[in-house]
Amino acid sequence: MKKPAQIGPRRSGLWRTSLILAGIAMGAKLLGFARDVVLAAQFGATRETDAFFLVFTFWFQFGLLLLFAMSKVVVPRYVALDGDRDASGRLVGSVLVAVVVVLGAATFVGWAFLEPMAAAIAPGFDADSLALTVRLLEIALPTAVLCGVAGLFLAVARARGHFFVGDLGLLAVNGGVIVGLVVFGSTLGIASAAWGLTAGIGVTTVVLVGYAVLHRVPLRAPGGADGMRVLAFSVAILSFGGAGGHAMTLVNRFFFGLLPEGRLTCFGYAERALMLPLTIAMYALMTTLLPALAKRFRDGDRAAAEGMAMGALRVLLFSLVPVVLFMAVASEPIVRLLFGRGAFGEEDVALTGLLIALLVPAAVLAVGRSVIAELFYADRDVRTPVLAAVVGVAVCLIVFPFVWRPFGVVGLAVARAGADAVALVWIAAAAHRRLGIRFGALVPFGARLAAAAGGAGLVGGLGGLLAGAAAAPARIAATWTAFTATYVAVAKGVRLDELETLLSVLRRRKATA
Repeated sequence: MKKPAQIGPRRSGLWRTSLILAGIAMGAKLLGFARDVVLAAQFGATRETDAFFLVFTFWFQFGLLLLFAMSKVVVPRYVALDGDRDASGRLVGSVLVAVVVVLGAATFVGWAFLEPMAAAIAPGFDADSLALTVRLLEIALPTAVLCGVAGLFLAVARARGHFFVGDLGLLAVNGGVIVGLVVFGSTLGIASAAWGLTAGIGVTTVVLVGYAVLHRVPLRAPGGADGMRVLAFSVAILSFGGAGGHAMTLVNRFFFGLLPEGRLTCFGYAERALMLPLTIAMYALMTTLLPALAKRFRDGDRAAAEGMAMGALRVLLFSLVPVVLFMAVASEPIVRLLFGRGAFGEEDVALTGLLIALLVPAAVLAVGRSVIAELFYADRDVRTPVLAAVVGVAVCLIVFPFVWRPFGVVGLAVARAGADAVALVWIAAAAHRRLGIRFGALVPFGARLAAAAGGAGLVGGLGGLLAGAAAAPARIAATWTAFTATYVAVAKGVRLDELETLLSVLRRRKATA
């Protein structure tokens, strides 16, 4: 029986590019953490920060997700045109017109309905907090058009194999927030973060437009409604695609916003901390994986696409499951080290640590859903991953109203994991039925991974307990040492082949350094 194509450094070249992109993503995420550290120290967990996180989720994140979602739609289409400058130019022109017209109109409508929007996303806020939410929304509104333009040219750069310049421009997003907080935080308050984020998105847009000019990206008069279709599909993906999309985030933020003051802010910090390693690895690998999968589907080689995607999924799970489990075991000292200063008090530290542990199942499920969704995007099928996410969001909307009041953050986090599990089963069944993807080989892999990660979690937790009342860095180091040693030992014992894959990649990188 022929062995499926594997993802590897010699065969596809994905690992080398992915490792560099991981470094860029890590830089961007470290800036994001620096942003959150400054934000937590200056403002703690209050209604003021709740307002910022609501506006960030409702509008800023809409634009940033659109920026990345456009690659899911534009890259396969651009690749399929295979160097036809006239056709690709019409595609770019059509999408650009759709972005400017539609998102520009949405921005002007938003300015006319600022107060109703604020009341809709923050029904539990008092008058002062609601007025602040209106102000933050006003600052955020122009970013939708900027992100749409930036997303188009980022997608074109990725389709043409130019990954680094455009992605480096994204560093400005979090950098702008930090500058805003440090320079204007004392005078403008939390609004300084919104101004900094808007400025950072503007700089990113300038960088990506500059790329298009320097590389002479073809731009032709639009023909037909292709641009509107691309924009509509992109909005559908950002709203419901991948691991739940913007709709899932909005539902979570809404119900956490109904809880007592500061709960929403702690949830935002916990989610960001837990998603840091996932985002770095998944962003780096999937940025290069989508064009490669699109080429396989274009050439009719579905077996190679399956092997590539399943290989990526196994390596991601092998790498990320232990990391997020370690973060759950060491959540309290990690939160204390990251945010435990200034206005961020002991109760905030304890709650954020608890939320990290509770959100681990949802984070792991998100990895599987995102990789499977990438197969559909590469095959130019947006509908299936969007429907899977709709299923997950629907489960949350049905269950959340019954659990948020009696069970608080615990009930919401558990219900979120259950919804993600239902959506994962749905999209996996669709991938098997429509694309012929076989998941049987993941069963023994999953059993070995569970043994290694579970053993590491038990030993790592014991290491943290033995560290006792030591300082947070010492407790993290003790837990990490015990956890990692156990995970590597058990992984070798149960013959998890992905360990050798990673070691092989690292050895090759070292040899060519």
